Amino acid sequence: MSEAVITESSADSAGKQGSVLGGTVIVAGTAIGAGMFSLPVATSGLWFGYSMLLMVFTWYCMYSASLYLLEANLRFPLGASFDSIAEGTIGSFGRIVNGASVAFLCYILTYAYISGGSSIITFSLEAVDGVSLSPPMASFVFALVLSAIVMTGTRAVDRVSTVLIGGMVITFLWSISGLLGNASSDYLMPGLSFAEVSPFSFGALGFLTVSFGMQTAVPSITRYLNKDGKQIRFALLTGSLLALAFYALWQFSFFGNLPREAFPAIIAAGGNIGDMLGALSGSGLNANVSNVLQWFANMAVASSFLGVALCLFDYIADLFGFDSSFVG
Repeated sequence: MSEAVITESSADSAGKQGSVLGGTVIVAGTAIGAGMFSLPVATSGLWFGYSMLLMVFTWYCMYSASLYLLEANLRFPLGASFDSIAEGTIGSFGRIVNGASVAFLCYILTYAYISGGSSIITFSLEAVDGVSLSPPMASFVFALVLSAIVMTGTRAVDRVSTVLIGGMVITFLWSISGLLGNASSDYLMPGLSFAEVSPFSFGALGFLTVSFGMQTAVPSITRYLNKDGKQIRFALLTGSLLALAFYALWQFSFFGNLPREAFPAIIAAGGNIGDMLGALSGSGLNANVSNVLQWFANMAVASSFLGVALCLFDYIADLFGFDSSFVG
């Protein structure tokens, strides 16, 4: 990747440039979702050592992919998103295929986050004053509030995401503090051969790839940071490494406290977070960890929604050619 392209900056860009911290938390928030809870189940066949090797490899590939997208994005005017990039690089037919792919991905993720995010509204209201909402109404309120933040602008998404990531760090470390201290090296490194774990590699690879899906945020971050290639690259690197750190600690916590033989029963029971916490009940887990993890999951869903919805908004603005410069 040429240094000239990476350091390119738009002289005629409008608005004040955003902060690198803001770009970093948008990248991290887009990548880290509540699906992280399923990582130990999805990679239990590989176990800790091999899953970490595959995770680092996947992180590197996905980070490299975001840099390739950044290089292409920097060659287009400020505000260009996937539609303009596709039209200028792979032609009209490629633009149609790309548009269908991006729209499907963003819409399906947005729908999933709205569906999951309804629990945030329900849980919060019941905890505060006992008010209850139906799932459809809770989904509507969740989408309305967070969509208003996205419409306000990338700077608003930056500030809200910073608060959410800060809360995620606190609740995450609080919930796993007991597990980290009780981790056993015998559980972590049981001496598995590559032949024993290799059949599980492809299934885990797909899950890990989605776990580092921060590429959708690249056009939005490029506009937000005024095409400052060095700052964008730093935000992508730092945000993706933050996601990697979350995942690594989560893997360490579970694989260090449960034997590999315990996971078939967890998977048979459904493999959800409740089943995993039940298996960990005798491992020094804080009695309130389930509630703390619920708050973490809520914040993870909200931050992921903001990142994906921002990408979708910028893509639609680029596709239909309306001015989104007011969302600086």
